[in-house]
Amino acid sequence: MGQGRFHRNTQNSEVVEDPGEFNQVNEWAIGCKICKGLGFVHPVFPSGRINYSKVEPCVCWDKYRFQPAVIRHRGLNPSQTFDNFQLSKRNQEAYDAARIFAEPDSPYPFVLIYGSTGCGKTHLCQACALTMQANGDAVRLSTLADFFSDCRNHLDSKDIERYLEIVRGWPVLIFDDMKAESLSNWAVTHLEDIIDFRYRESMNGNPLRTFLTTNLDVEPHGNIPPIPPRILSRFSDYKVGKVVLNQDIDHRPGN
Repeated sequence: MGQGRFHRNTQNSEVVEDPGEFNQVNEWAIGCKICKGLGFVHPVFPSGRINYSKVEPCVCWDKYRFQPAVIRHRGLNPSQTFDNFQLSKRNQEAYDAARIFAEPDSPYPFVLIYGSTGCGKTHLCQACALTMQANGDAVRLSTLADFFSDCRNHLDSKDIERYLEIVRGWPVLIFDDMKAESLSNWAVTHLEDIIDFRYRESMNGNPLRTFLTTNLDVEPHGNIPPIPPRILSRFSDYKVGKVVLNQDIDHRPGN
């Protein structure tokens, strides 16, 4: 990023002077004079130097996040909460991990939940996102397939690096449904880059909370391929992460 695009305001964040070629405009940020439609700003060190390695939600996010349309726009399902999750002995550990992750003072910023299709992993993603948004956190929630689709769109518009930079540093990232058919070599490389950056930041005292669900296994099991080892290793580090098996059955109608 060119440093000429930013200058410091009185609240220790950066104003975007010119979004330039980056054409990803967020709905809540349209018309914002601070971020010029990007939805994020770069923080400033006490010395006055711009910290380009991190991004923070712009103040326009606070004005937007509690509007009812936000839930539809961001893919959140208000009916999938922690309170109405179908709790059982088989999914208790996964539920507890998700609930603790969503707390402001969570002891671990990295959580990976794996298990079979239909066992409630998406419900836990939604519950985490709703809870954390209500607490004031800026949450990016999507399926991994949708994220990779966005990446391909940004490849076409030639702003992929700036898009990935924002995703890497977003305060709360929730990726649902990592499955084998989504993981080309290209996709694994970019996902590993995101996870590794967030892991290093979290280890250095800047927790970037990251929640990932998958139907892959921790080890090869029959026709089920394993979770990519570099990704699994980051979530398995007990200092910042937790890996939990959701042992529940498929609760979807007809199963």
